[in-house]
Amino acid sequence: ACVAPIPQEIAEVCAHFKLPWAYEKLKAHPRNPILRLGRIRVRIKESRDGAPINPEVPTKKELLRKMGKIIPTLPSRKSRKIVLPGEEKIEIPGSAGGPGGMTKKEMKRLAKKKKKKGKK
Repeated sequence: ACVAPIPQEIAEVCAHFKLPWAYEKLKAHPRNPILRLGRIRVRIKESRDGAPINPEVPTKKELLRKMGKIIPTLPSRKSRKIVLPGEEKIEIPGSAGGPGGMTKKEMKRLAKKKKKKGKK
């Protein structure tokens, strides 16, 4: 498995398997359009006869499996610090979270609690 892959890493794997790909930087997943902009479109099969372009990667599922194995070993991946969305630390002066601060999720949960108290 691979945590938080970026489009450039996916493109590197596609180039490794010699699969044609295209980067669409303004496209995003409909459930999470703000956090992750960018999409890679990959052609796995020939448009004429439906045969796989690369026999090692005959299906999308197999491509995703291979990406999960290869992306963690990429040199660019080893030098990149991975922070999951919602997990980045935010420093708040005088917070009970200590020197690490609070995550965005903790801050949202705290804000919801304050709103509920104000409604009573």
